[in-house]
Amino acid sequence: RGVLSELEVESRFNVAVERYIKQVTLEAETMAEMVTTAVVPAAEKQLATTTAAWKSLSEIGNVKTKSAYASRLARLSEGLESAIAGVERIRALFDDLAGVHDETTLCERLAHEMRPLMQSLRETADGLEGMVDDELWPLPKYREMLFVK
Repeated sequence: RGVLSELEVESRFNVAVERYIKQVTLEAETMAEMVTTAVVPAAEKQLATTTAAWKSLSEIGNVKTKSAYASRLARLSEGLESAIAGVERIRALFDDLAGVHDETTLCERLAHEMRPLMQSLRETADGLEGMVDDELWPLPKYREMLFVK
């Protein structure tokens, strides 16, 4: 008590809010770009490869493998749709937040709306990472980062 004046406390608060806004905005923009330019194209390539394999197996009548491929195709397709929708939700929220001029309100909305969208998109991308071939995945995978040579 008595260490900082009310003006100094308010100033520090304002700096912290501004820093948080910039950090979350940068993270969300980067995430949307990475998903759009790296994750989605890699998953699309994997989907095309898996679809071709499924069609080949269907032609020779391998029913057991066919159903496993159908399930894999469905998971890849759902993951792609979820990733694209997640990016669209993030961009729509940015559009909505463009009209918010009160930094405290903006900070709260980023915390309570943007962060959960980012977490959901992260989980979707992580799921796709586990289904896409290493040669197609352009980013370091978790296991590669854990065991760096």
